[in-house]
Amino acid sequence: MPTINLPTEAERAAVDVDSFTWSNSEPGALTKPHGALIKLICDQLESGEGVQVISPARGTGKTPKFIVQNTTNGANLKIVIRDDFSEAKTDDGSGHGNNTTRSNVKVLLGSIDNVYLQDMAGVITFESDNTTVNYTNTQTSANIETVDTSVTPKTFDSMTDEEIATEIAKESMDFHTKEVLLNKDDEKLDGGGSDKFAPDVILVCPPPNLTMDYLGYSGDAAVRGEAWLKREVSIGVTRLLNKLPVGGVLIYDKIHFDRINGAIQDALGKLDPATYDSCLYNNTESDYTGAYQSMAIKKLA
Repeated sequence: MPTINLPTEAERAAVDVDSFTWSNSEPGALTKPHGALIKLICDQLESGEGVQVISPARGTGKTPKFIVQNTTNGANLKIVIRDDFSEAKTDDGSGHGNNTTRSNVKVLLGSIDNVYLQDMAGVITFESDNTTVNYTNTQTSANIETVDTSVTPKTFDSMTDEEIATEIAKESMDFHTKEVLLNKDDEKLDGGGSDKFAPDVILVCPPPNLTMDYLGYSGDAAVRGEAWLKREVSIGVTRLLNKLPVGGVLIYDKIHFDRINGAIQDALGKLDPATYDSCLYNNTESDYTGAYQSMAIKKLA
């Protein structure tokens, strides 16, 4: 069980970010202020403990590389980054694009061999009419779930515990086993096997470009789509917290976006306050009068 204490925002602000091993020319969304928070959390991990990085459409490998190079036991942690690493990609205007291909991630990681890729290529497909989302197991090609986005979903805060448990039990995002998690040399995590990776810290960087305009929704479809996305984020927060061991920490970036912030609050609103602790970080203003951009949630029970 990990032993992690949540730092304060003042402690995060006091981190000497100029001392980081860092390259501004490397592709990736990680900022030094968020890196300071990651360092303070991951410095407390023991060798052999695990970190999962979830960075949809932005997984260049910069965050795992930062952890390896800038945290106490970084070179001896087990780090898994989840994204679509397929090769047939071009720049989509996000500033990342083909930087998230497997070959490019390998180049960025260089000699680092304790970072493994959870390749989500093909997991989520949007139908051409933008009313259906299909979740597909990339290993078996089996359909896991089909969501009809032509109807307005039940909001997360109005769902029953049983309904939430049913959603959490679905393996729409976590079906990969150690057998298919590969590092840059195609070596399997812990030699492979049917067990799933069990992280002690999970880092999430939601894609801010995932807007209704970006997805091609408008009018009533955009209203429904926004409701579905917010609910899915709440379900995702709950699923990830369930995945952590007691003492583990879930870190979210980009919480200054209304959808992300509201969805996290909806998820936490369903929990017993005695089961978690949390702290806000990366305020946009030095006197803390601005927006907080990051949040860490520690699982207590």
